[in-house]
Amino acid sequence: AIPGDGAYGITKSGVERMTAFMANELAGTGIRVNGIAPGYIKTPLTKHVWGDPEVLKAAEADVPLGRMAEPEEVANLVLFVASDLGSYMHGHTILVDGGRIAGNPG
Repeated sequence: AIPGDGAYGITKSGVERMTAFMANELAGTGIRVNGIAPGYIKTPLTKHVWGDPEVLKAAEADVPLGRMAEPEEVANLVLFVASDLGSYMHGHTILVDGGRIAGNPG
């Protein structure tokens, strides 16, 4: 529950619940269902953040690790979850946000 992020947070919650329901619906089919909930990732979508030094400084101050993630850091999690290394993961949404939610428990 981050102030100012109501609509965005609600939609992320919806995706999290959808992931859980889909996991239950598809259990036993050989299809594993997991979600990834990224925080500030340095992509074209977030250029308005990382492209402005003042905005970037404020955003990074809100992240316990003190920085935005590189896309590869999310891709590494995708590879893990999709590989045999994540073969027993099913029905979870994994936060990749540098601790942002943990640092703002609402």
